[in-house]
Amino acid sequence: MLAPTGRDMPGDFLSAFIRVHLRLKDWSKVSTNGQFQFDISGVTGLNYSVQASTNLVDWVPLGTNVSPFTFLDTNAAHFPQRFYRSGFVQ
Repeated sequence: MLAPTGRDMPGDFLSAFIRVHLRLKDWSKVSTNGQFQFDISGVTGLNYSVQASTNLVDWVPLGTNVSPFTFLDTNAAHFPQRFYRSGFVQ
């Protein structure tokens, strides 16, 4: 990742420098089996990582894909609440 100083900082997750629009699908399209999906539309052609947290402190990687894409969390039903974030990765 590129840090504000311009140096590579492995392990840092910097999403503040790339604006990513997380757009929720129509609520009627949220699966009844607990799957949750949303669209990532950042800079077309760049890689974005999706991470999830239950407490906004500890984040786990869920996947990386090329923007734009639809992300599907098949494990969402296993958590009483879950937060998501996405950021550009090199």
